[in-house]
Amino acid sequence: MNVLLAVDGSRHSNQALEAVMRLSTHAEVQVHLVHVMRPLPQPPVLFPDVFSENDLLLRDQYEKQCEAEAGQQLERHRQTLPGSVPVTQHLLTGDPSRTLLALCEQIPFDLVVMGARGQDSEEDNPQGVGHLVQKMVRYAHAPVWAVRSSHPQHALVCVGPSDLTGHLLEDVAHSQWLAGCRLTLAQVIDDRYLDDSRVAASQFAGSQAYLERLRHALLSEARQELQQAATGLEQRQQTRIQVLEGFPARTLLAYGQSTGADLLVLGQTRHHTLGHLWLGGTAQYLLRHSRTSVLVYPEQPEATP
Repeated sequence: MNVLLAVDGSRHSNQALEAVMRLSTHAEVQVHLVHVMRPLPQPPVLFPDVFSENDLLLRDQYEKQCEAEAGQQLERHRQTLPGSVPVTQHLLTGDPSRTLLALCEQIPFDLVVMGARGQDSEEDNPQGVGHLVQKMVRYAHAPVWAVRSSHPQHALVCVGPSDLTGHLLEDVAHSQWLAGCRLTLAQVIDDRYLDDSRVAASQFAGSQAYLERLRHALLSEARQELQQAATGLEQRQQTRIQVLEGFPARTLLAYGQSTGADLLVLGQTRHHTLGHLWLGGTAQYLLRHSRTSVLVYPEQPEATP
């Protein structure tokens, strides 16, 4: 299994390293240890009266010093990993997101592991993930694990209606990085649907009874679907189901916090709008507001008929 481990020396980056170490005890992994250096900005025009030859020499020396320190950091990380794990080091220079995505195009990674927030993130705002993680989730063709805790014990799998017939649950069932986690499959009955029904039914006698029957029917159907989906998982690890009501993103986040889930797992829905690629609203909300690790599975391409 090919794993891309992106490191930058930050606290969450070190936890990502620990997560890969834990993963290596459950599966055979080939780790690609990657550090991306941002290049120093080049002045558009070299002004001889501003930049002396000594200034340019100092700049080159600083670049070499940064490269040497990054190489030493990569080597320290490599030595931290078990000696039995094959490790390939990549010290690259460029824009971090573009560079990592280009590497993902060259190598078919099974999993991308990185800290939820890196050195460039705003440390005074601990919520959500950094911009680099958001870009990787949006464009990478492999699952992206944004790590805050290196040893997740309880994974909340956020199941949408399309996930019941899609690839998310199948991916979860076969994922080696969730081995040992207690799973909760949760689906939310969207209150907005019931609100629309309340408005439509408010003019008729017996509308409250109708709405209550509708609510029970939706909850019962969701429970049956989740229970069927959980059957294959229960043979592998402890799994329970939970049907919730409310606005999906906020309800899932609140439920995860109340139950102590330390990993949110979800599939993403991508929308193409005016040439841009956007994530579904639930994925965006959870990435921005979760205080725990988040594992996002990419949308699988449809099979060619």
